[in-house]
Amino acid sequence: MIYKKTFVAIVITMLMAFAPMAQSADLTKRQIENYIASAEEFNGMEEEFDIFDEDDGFTLEDLKDGPPKMVLLVEQAKGKPDYPKIEAVVKRNGFKNMMDWAQVADRVNAAAMYLMMDVDRSELVQQMESAKKEVEAMTGLSDAQKEFMLSMATAGMDILDGWVVDVPEPDVKAVEPYLERFMKMVEEG
Repeated sequence: MIYKKTFVAIVITMLMAFAPMAQSADLTKRQIENYIASAEEFNGMEEEFDIFDEDDGFTLEDLKDGPPKMVLLVEQAKGKPDYPKIEAVVKRNGFKNMMDWAQVADRVNAAAMYLMMDVDRSELVQQMESAKKEVEAMTGLSDAQKEFMLSMATAGMDILDGWVVDVPEPDVKAVEPYLERFMKMVEEG
């Protein structure tokens, strides 16, 4: 006979063992396509949605750990008047609920950011070097002002690099064929 405490310990151990596997399941074509389709539908809607607070502006310090996670934004948006309209679009595009959509959104967005950084990285570094030379050559600035400007630019690059450091390779490979469509969706948003 298994005692209740032993049974609970076994169940908890199994959940802990299998939870990482569930979390790291590969993104599917369908999830990526459904996410982009939902975002395209949002872009095509005439109405404005009021589900995020007006004071949701972000500073450089707020962004150092990466862009705002959709999972957190969705959690904060619960109970807002437009939440049901947004959820209807999400469900219409194949997601069980807003949280399911947000988890996929976070992964697709991170992989797309990684791909964009990989493509644009050398160009960004080149632009940074050019900007550094321009700042150093400026005559109306003190050394402290020049140092501040250079540190802000470096911090910006560090933030961008930090956003893409932990993106799983399977997510990047899954999103890569959709990057052009993703970029178009973002530009039209």
